[in-house]
Amino acid sequence: MSSFARTREHLRRRRLLLWRLGHRKGVRAHRYFRYRLAAFAAVHLLVAAIPLLGILRFDFWRGNHLLFGHPAPFLQTLRDFVIPFGLVNVGIVLLVRWSGRFLCGWVCPVNFMNRWADWLRGRLGRKDASFGLAGQAIALAVSLLFASLFLLWFVDPAVLWVGSPRARLATLGGWLALGAVSWIQIAGPGWNTCSRFCPSGVYFSVLGARTQTGIERRPDGSPCEDCGLCVKACPMELEPRDLLGRAREPLGFYFSAEDASGYCIRCGDCVEACERYFERRGLPATLRMGFLQGTGSALPPSEEGAEREPEAPAEASGGTAA
Repeated sequence: MSSFARTREHLRRRRLLLWRLGHRKGVRAHRYFRYRLAAFAAVHLLVAAIPLLGILRFDFWRGNHLLFGHPAPFLQTLRDFVIPFGLVNVGIVLLVRWSGRFLCGWVCPVNFMNRWADWLRGRLGRKDASFGLAGQAIALAVSLLFASLFLLWFVDPAVLWVGSPRARLATLGGWLALGAVSWIQIAGPGWNTCSRFCPSGVYFSVLGARTQTGIERRPDGSPCEDCGLCVKACPMELEPRDLLGRAREPLGFYFSAEDASGYCIRCGDCVEACERYFERRGLPATLRMGFLQGTGSALPPSEEGAEREPEAPAEASGGTAA
């Protein structure tokens, strides 16, 4: 089986696992889901507020570029945008080098699209983890909303009611094209984009290796029962129980690495799966995420034994605190 086919099968099994663990109807959302939703909402509100409030907006319709609420020439707006944009990127580099790829797992809009797709597949009650017509329609609506946020930075929304027919047609065409790209990401490549083809992810994987945060064994956690749920839940195809001891096969654009810590996007899916598994037993989870405490690998001593089919909880409620 090719590596791409293995990835496709891994993601298919992951979708089914998510449905069984906590994305189906009637199951309480895990705290990471709520935290991530709040983070995404805050980021996207900020992205929309900057052009809507006139703090910064490029207007390629009628040249009404705005900078801190005042009209400004294009070159001045661009120049004054480049400096803070560069400073933000320097801050991102320092943050990733210190904390790892939390931006990939908690802020990136592509990650949000993938999360939205996972949630849709579960909440629509499709046990085969497929969208169905209703899911495709909702995915398209969300994609058009993403496209609207992007367009706010480059064209005044007033073009839709006071612009010429040609300007309206061009704006609508750009909007639909951007929406189509977002919809293709949601319904098509999904996590393949993150685990194989994302240029920023490749860059961050080099910066985010051996950082101060990550996944490790809980000091007071239960011994790993080798259920394999954390491996199935990982969207990056990693072994979450031993990120510093194992190097994943490089996929797509990614480089080879001494270990898998740089590939980890700190999404916490493995921790959620571990907590769901142990909570029905009334035991603390094996894995935790956060500042590393040096507890090391959570692999059980019998890891060399035969691999068995993971067991998913029949019923699961919210996760316990890590």
